[in-house]
Amino acid sequence: LSFQTPDGAIVSPGHWDARFGLRGLALLPWPIELIEVLPGERFVDTSQNALYRRFEHQHLFEATPDCCRYIDAVTFEPAVEPRCEVAKLHASISYA
Repeated sequence: LSFQTPDGAIVSPGHWDARFGLRGLALLPWPIELIEVLPGERFVDTSQNALYRRFEHQHLFEATPDCCRYIDAVTFEPAVEPRCEVAKLHASISYA
């Protein structure tokens, strides 16, 4: 099962090695496993890395009368007990 992006790239379940950096912090390895692809509905990727024991990211698409609504649903378990500052960072991230 796969889907095609607007530029013609084919995306299907599999493994990618990405890197993560934030405002000058070092780039961390971020292995990504694309585990589910339902064209026009959703795709789901997961990761285990230095920051998270478990990280699951669902990308959901809902049809509306005049467009498509995109919903991000993220479930995670930190690799270490979060300190107050890290907890505040996670709590402050939101999308409108």
